[in-house]
Amino acid sequence: PFFETMELPTNSSLALATRGVGLFSALNGLPSSSGTPNALDKFTERFQTLNNAADIAYVNSRLPVYDNVDFDSPGFEGPQVSNSTFGIGDLSIFASTLFDETILLGLSACGALGVSSTKNVTSVSSLSGSAMFGHILNTTFEGATGRIVLDPITASRLPTTAVFRISNAIQVPLNETHVTYKFVDSDIFADGQWRQTAPYIFSDGTAGVPSDVPAAELELNYLGSALRITGFALAGSILFLSIIFAAWTAHYRKNAVVTASQPIFLWILCTGSFLFGATILPISIDDEIWV
Repeated sequence: PFFETMELPTNSSLALATRGVGLFSALNGLPSSSGTPNALDKFTERFQTLNNAADIAYVNSRLPVYDNVDFDSPGFEGPQVSNSTFGIGDLSIFASTLFDETILLGLSACGALGVSSTKNVTSVSSLSGSAMFGHILNTTFEGATGRIVLDPITASRLPTTAVFRISNAIQVPLNETHVTYKFVDSDIFADGQWRQTAPYIFSDGTAGVPSDVPAAELELNYLGSALRITGFALAGSILFLSIIFAAWTAHYRKNAVVTASQPIFLWILCTGSFLFGATILPISIDDEIWV
């Protein structure tokens, strides 16, 4: 990773900001731990045998050469294979992934043609795109990067069959004034589950998850028992008095004073006050007591 080539002044803003960062990436698989070579081990061994002058020259002869194309690199002639292509240490994920993709295409083509090998196939006119795609979705095998299984809906590889890692960038003093980084794989995802391979060191230099922000303290604004009881008492009084005054208006509706005040208008006022008092009841509902 490019972090491993960085040299930053100690306690600089960039050094402080990148301390303890993590890198999530896909792996080309896991080597066998049982002593018996798995598909990745076998592929790596065979792939490394191509690291010789004859094979490199042959592969380069099959690659296109771009004339008069400037890719900001003096003498650039197009994609070229060299000793560095085969990697030193970790195998490039591109090599193992492209290998698995090629095998998948080959197995799918055999399945679509109804043959076990393409050695004796002289024509592929019967090979249709839909048949090929159908076999690609349904073909599974043990590849260099693990078990290859595709999602029949998205046509993407099921993430539970791939291998991922979280790499922890740990600052290492380079000298008295500068620091650099080393990457340590802290967690590996394989066979559908995560396992920790090393403690993850955070920006404070410890393996404890730091609290970047204080715990949220929510103010739920509950009414409380005292206010709720007071509200119920007022609501009860309003409802009771509204009914009483409506009944009183009905009883004395022929009285000259009541008649002059228009009983219907008085009943409207009583109904409005009744509804006003009734709204206190639903307003009192909250999850403090009503769950």
